[in-house]
Amino acid sequence: MKNLKLRTKSKAEVKKTPESPGVYLFFGRDKEVLYIGKANNLKARLSSYFGQDLAPKTEKMISESTHFAIIE
Repeated sequence: MKNLKLRTKSKAEVKKTPESPGVYLFFGRDKEVLYIGKANNLKARLSSYFGQDLAPKTEKMISESTHFAIIE
């Protein structure tokens, strides 16, 4: 995973994400992978994590993550 570009978990970084299909990874403080997901539209899916009404388990994962990466 050395070739992945880690992006700071922020709304500004998500806005730069392409609307293409792909895989996304959320990383914790120590660069450990917390979650791997796939999406038909990366930008829309990652944006949904910044909304409200997240399940408690998802909210915890998002609060513990510091960075994310995408693979198109």
